[in-house]
Amino acid sequence: MEIGATVVDSLKLSTGIDMLLFAERDVALKLCRIPKGSVVQASAVTAFGAYREVFYTDDDVVVKPDTEIGLIIKDVLNIRPKKEKTAE
Repeated sequence: MEIGATVVDSLKLSTGIDMLLFAERDVALKLCRIPKGSVVQASAVTAFGAYREVFYTDDDVVVKPDTEIGLIIKDVLNIRPKKEKTAE
């Protein structure tokens, strides 16, 4: 992922699995302009990576290996804005 040109958000699937969503450059900018609560249809590819998270304490450095799974959004296909409630 390109540092400085990427946005990330989290998502919980109906199966209970937590997943991260990533988008880069133009797709990231487009997603940032979508109103909160909208339904977005997008094409994406799976992403998997391993990394080491580093924590610094007063006495030591703790390294914690971890993994991430997610989706990299490649294109926004459709946007359905959240429906506003109307006064009756």
